[in-house]
Amino acid sequence: MTTAPRSAPTAAPPAVRAPAERIHLVDFWRGVAILAIFVNHLPPSPLQAWTTKPHGFSDTAAWFFLISGFVAQLVYSRLARQRGLGVASLRIAKRMGQLYLCNLLLAALYILAALYLSGRGEPLPWWAERPAFQLAAHAPLAAAGAAATLDLNGLGTDILPTYVVVLGLFMLTLHAEHRFRVPPLALALVLYLASLALGPWLFTGWTFNPLSWQLLFHLGGWLHDHRSPLVSGTGRTSVVLAAAWAMLLFCAFVRHAAALLPMPWAYWVGLLQPERGKAMLEWPYLAHSLLTLFAFGLLLRNATIPRMPILRFLSSLGRKPLPLFTITTAACYAAYCVHGPALSAPTALVDLASGVLLCLAYNRVSNSHPSPTTGPDHFQTTR
Repeated sequence: MTTAPRSAPTAAPPAVRAPAERIHLVDFWRGVAILAIFVNHLPPSPLQAWTTKPHGFSDTAAWFFLISGFVAQLVYSRLARQRGLGVASLRIAKRMGQLYLCNLLLAALYILAALYLSGRGEPLPWWAERPAFQLAAHAPLAAAGAAATLDLNGLGTDILPTYVVVLGLFMLTLHAEHRFRVPPLALALVLYLASLALGPWLFTGWTFNPLSWQLLFHLGGWLHDHRSPLVSGTGRTSVVLAAAWAMLLFCAFVRHAAALLPMPWAYWVGLLQPERGKAMLEWPYLAHSLLTLFAFGLLLRNATIPRMPILRFLSSLGRKPLPLFTITTAACYAAYCVHGPALSAPTALVDLASGVLLCLAYNRVSNSHPSPTTGPDHFQTTR
């Protein structure tokens, strides 16, 4: 009697990986930061009263760095685990090269704007007092050399050089984390403390000292690793939200004490206002920026962003921060050249709308030709 041959066991079908959910809150708040930076870089206008800058001790540049740190940790740390530190380092170096080239483009536009504004015989903008403007207006070749060495710190040409150096420091902390298990935030704190002593000599004249601002960048990475309620939506409590908003309102009250209170109360309350320390990321600036991020970040949920057109538009700005920052900064230079050192509210709205239309046009063109690679502007993750 013969027995039928036993069939070979069939392999189990591969598990289907659920599609990752995009963190729309990250895109949204980075888009808000880019738009607020655009408004604050335009010639002074009543629109700037609607940003956070006049009502506290920090501005939206802090949002940009912290959220960028979150995205960098999300993308490059995962890349280092999956494909190795070498591949992650090459990707970071490529991103640094993109930032460097965009900075050179902005520097060229800045020099042209400085030459035009200084030669037309009309009142100069407020940023003409910076050494970078004087150098660009009177020695453009020297200004180009300064831009090549990341040392032309003018309006709009001061953020990207800092970002280049901060990304380089992030590469070092990424190697320390994966090779020697050194916590990145601990190393960032050491660098921040060192910046208090060494920063003024290493980065003289920089608007944002990279040794200091890398702390905010690494705080963003720490928030990613610990699934902060700012982004992930977990741990949301009304107590935290109420406390953050109470502190923000108190800071706004201190900033506007002179207009709200009679003397001598305005004088005594005004003593609570610290100096606006930004270059070295002094603690009032750092603390206020974190309070602002938590106060606003806790207001929305990730699933809310795609449902509302205006929120969806701001989220689209945050997906491509580098080209859109370059576009809006170029629009700021054009506004100074066309309209002068100050704007009325209607003119500011026209300039704002023009910048938004340029961003929409870029998004439309870039979406029709998607990039095949995944970078820090194109990320997805599960909540």
